[in-house]
Amino acid sequence: MGRLTVRGVSQVWDVREGRPCCTVDTRANVCSVRYNPWDAHFVAVGSAAHAVLVYDLRRAGGTAPPLYSLTGHSKAVSYVRWASRHEVVSASTDSSLRLWALGGGGEPGAGPACVRAYTGHVNERHFVGLSVDQDLLAAGSETNEVRMSVCGQQWHA
Repeated sequence: MGRLTVRGVSQVWDVREGRPCCTVDTRANVCSVRYNPWDAHFVAVGSAAHAVLVYDLRRAGGTAPPLYSLTGHSKAVSYVRWASRHEVVSASTDSSLRLWALGGGGEPGAGPACVRAYTGHVNERHFVGLSVDQDLLAAGSETNEVRMSVCGQQWHA
């Protein structure tokens, strides 16, 4: 469980112990948080600083630096979702979605990489929604449309 405090500093709580287990400093407001459903030690955070931050909570003693800082959006990241154990999808109010491979697109020893950018929907003012279910990706648009894709492929209208 998490709790937001001031200036983008969040505490992650161990609900069994009833106390915080670590603190993460996103240096900006937090817009979205998702634990990895395949490995709850990892959490993805979408921030107003135009970035997705991925934390390994096992490495967090006091204040945890992000394991990965995924940049490429030009506005706030409104949603983050895990597409697989090693892939994150982010949605931004810059009207784009990005699919990130945390292992650099499958190259051994490589860092994280954006493997696909999705555009063509409108998301400039509101958080219009993002859903990932197995290999399917769906995002709402301010034009009252829903865009869908198989992760890693082009949008289907």
